[in-house]
Amino acid sequence: MQQQLRQIFHDTAETAKKAFPEKLHNLVVLSTAAETPVYVSPEMAESLQKDIGIVKRALVHTEKTMQDNNLAGVAFPAYPLGAKTAKVIALREGWLPPTTPGYDEEMRMIYLLDHELGHHIVENGYSSHKHLGESAADAFAALCHIQRYGMETEMFDYAGRPYAIALGLSPAHYTQAVHDRIKTLAQETDIASLSLRETARLAAAVAVECHTPPPVLDKVTAAFGKAAKIYQLRLGTPQDILEKLRTENGEAMALFVRETLEVARANSGDRDVMKAARKFLSSPDMKRFIDGMDTENADRKEALAFMKNPAPKASKPTGAVA
Repeated sequence: MQQQLRQIFHDTAETAKKAFPEKLHNLVVLSTAAETPVYVSPEMAESLQKDIGIVKRALVHTEKTMQDNNLAGVAFPAYPLGAKTAKVIALREGWLPPTTPGYDEEMRMIYLLDHELGHHIVENGYSSHKHLGESAADAFAALCHIQRYGMETEMFDYAGRPYAIALGLSPAHYTQAVHDRIKTLAQETDIASLSLRETARLAAAVAVECHTPPPVLDKVTAAFGKAAKIYQLRLGTPQDILEKLRTENGEAMALFVRETLEVARANSGDRDVMKAARKFLSSPDMKRFIDGMDTENADRKEALAFMKNPAPKASKPTGAVA
């Protein structure tokens, strides 16, 4: 599986390099599960062959960066590798949430690579407004996923990451609106026929339309702030919190339900906060836990009622898809 996946990584990066030679000059793709790069652009090949230690040091550094920041992947626009500067992508294999039949390890890892490529090649992939950059990268990855696998996977159930803001882990990675928009576009547009350059242009437009403006993102983040502090006090580091979500730890999941409902009660008039709370409780892992709670549990009853309510309209979009 790993060897097959790395070949897909290589082919994906090579195809992107051919489509965007000006943006992916000096591209290098690393994986924590491989001692050598899974892709090296021709411009970097000779330099890296002369000094294998450069790659080993880069692997150690990028893996630590991902661990310290609770990331599954990372893209560096300008990474020093010996005498040259490279565009580096690093992927953390074996760390993603448990796989599902409809969104398996291969799909998730390729989505991750496409996301990091999106940072490099989509026009606003490295925006100074971080949520715009993450929206651009996720839009590109979601479009590429549809081109590879069609619409019958479970990608849309997981990739929006409402937990990122509801648990206070990484609000900039809450891109549910991007995925909702692309799901609609897929019904209106022949996404499979788009070239990679056309895909990148569409991703940039979706990101402009669907990213969350800084004041709104700050507001929603603040609304979940008290709950986030409780999670850190009770459960530990961000890595500990995410691990408990990934493993569906009963005590932690019950705490997530209880505190999210408290946030919803305290912000019942705010459509943005309410939408984020509803998306989180409706995510597959949370919904599965809620359904399995005692039928007489008050939190279960309130959560099910909350999820059934019509979703409030989001804030007015900041732009339009061209």
